[in-house]
Amino acid sequence: MQLTNEEQAQIARIKEKIPRIAALDPECKLFGSEGWKYQWPKPAREAKIASWEKKHGVTLPREYRIFLRYIANGGPAHAYGLKSLDSTYVYGDITKESPIPLYMTQQDVDKLNADNTEDDDDEFTFFDGALTILTLGCTYDICLVVTGQYRGRLMLTDGDEEYPFDFIYDKNFLDWYERWLDDFIAGMSMKGFDRSLPGTQIQLREWFLTE
Repeated sequence: MQLTNEEQAQIARIKEKIPRIAALDPECKLFGSEGWKYQWPKPAREAKIASWEKKHGVTLPREYRIFLRYIANGGPAHAYGLKSLDSTYVYGDITKESPIPLYMTQQDVDKLNADNTEDDDDEFTFFDGALTILTLGCTYDICLVVTGQYRGRLMLTDGDEEYPFDFIYDKNFLDWYERWLDDFIAGMSMKGFDRSLPGTQIQLREWFLTE
């Protein structure tokens, strides 16, 4: 994989920030950290990633692929952390285009529920084109869109909510992961990170007042 100068710079920034967050939480008090204990697995080999892609008939979004190949194959992240590639979940048909619109209405939810196939309890059409890479506990997960218009974006999912899908702010996986590191280092509350916008509370208030 040929990396751009921008991508190389972002990888370097992330690698520089990774040990800093471990130093900030030596007793693993952050929710989920008692499980991953600030231990990052080795990056995945290119052959391993390519084999997974061939098996599932898809090419992973570039930014997520870069993370796996050059930073870590899973490991510390929001809540219970990132799953290794082999531990990720595929609930729907990952080769099909994701049917989830950027802004979901009740009509969209009703249509997806009506289209849902019940022949296999583990397969749902609304998870087509998506890969579950992280769990937050209970019914909350974070999925990566692998196919379709919003390929590369992350979604927060919850099967118990009236509107079960919310797109996360960041445009790609690496931006999301670096923002998680930045917020942690800045001492921000990580409790609602999955639904938050980038910036400190002061910056967000200033943005709100000028809009």
